[in-house]
Amino acid sequence: TILLDSGRECRYNGIIMAPRITVGDIADRAGVSTATVSRVLNVPERVRGSTRDGVYAAMRELNYVPPAARRDPRTLTRIIAIFAINLRLDSVTEFVRAVEFELRDTTFNILLVNMHGNHDFGDFIIDNSHIVKKIDGAVVFSADVSDRAVEFMRGADVPMVLVQARSSHVHSISNNNFVGGQDAAEHLLACGYRRVAFVGWKPVDDHVADRLSGFWSALRRAGRLLGESEIVYGRLDAQGGYDATCALLAGPRPEAVFYASDVMAVGGLRRFQECACAVPDDIGVMGFDDLSIAASLGLTTMRQFFSSKAHMIVDYLVGRISGAIREERVEEIQISPRLVVRRTTRSAT
Repeated sequence: TILLDSGRECRYNGIIMAPRITVGDIADRAGVSTATVSRVLNVPERVRGSTRDGVYAAMRELNYVPPAARRDPRTLTRIIAIFAINLRLDSVTEFVRAVEFELRDTTFNILLVNMHGNHDFGDFIIDNSHIVKKIDGAVVFSADVSDRAVEFMRGADVPMVLVQARSSHVHSISNNNFVGGQDAAEHLLACGYRRVAFVGWKPVDDHVADRLSGFWSALRRAGRLLGESEIVYGRLDAQGGYDATCALLAGPRPEAVFYASDVMAVGGLRRFQECACAVPDDIGVMGFDDLSIAASLGLTTMRQFFSSKAHMIVDYLVGRISGAIREERVEEIQISPRLVVRRTTRSAT
């Protein structure tokens, strides 16, 4: 039994514990009324931004995190939102399918939220704060999550997981893209390919940059370097992969190409078929992701374990919402991709 005496000293089986932080404590620290703190917690969109930020700052200073276990089960919406910068990406579709599968034996449903190209989750969710009233948990797919965003979601009492990106402030699950790039290069070299190339999308994207860095690192150790003409970028879709491959073939033809995404490799395979380049003998092709289409095309790729990530995410969020997991776990989990060899590369020697 936990008892609270008149001095607000919390005792558990005779042991003195840390004082319980109340809404009044937060109000005193922020210099506002308890009613204002309540509004920030329940209807943040109705509170002036500067006042809201002050309340969130007070919560952080006092280490106040409203536990999901305190939520009234009668008010739960049984909805977990997946926030994505672009819902049309194949990797997002694959991830959503994996989450849906993991939720099949629960009472929860998914709400898909398109951030329309906004990479800053904090800006998006504060501008669209009405969404938090409709959900019990949130998954943020490959977006930036700032301290401000973390404070806002804690204040709204909505547990959150960041996936396909890293954060030291929130529970997050990401790829070790550097290792994935390394393993891709090592596989191509082991297959006897010597003149290799890299195709990705935006070079400023951390996923692309890390995959290229790992790829380059393994080649350099083997005494091989990539020339400028052997690194090509295009749009993150099949047509982008096709166009990038056309640009790549305008110069000396490589012996193998590592595409930073399976969907771009699909476009590359189409271009190689058009120019009668035999895969894998004339040219080897590798992708990254292991999307569903990769197996049907026999594409050698790096698997990024969507199903494993979905399992961990659902287990954590449902646990937080139900109260089975009583405290937030600020953990950063990185998963190394696994090589999946199919028929678009030669047999390793």
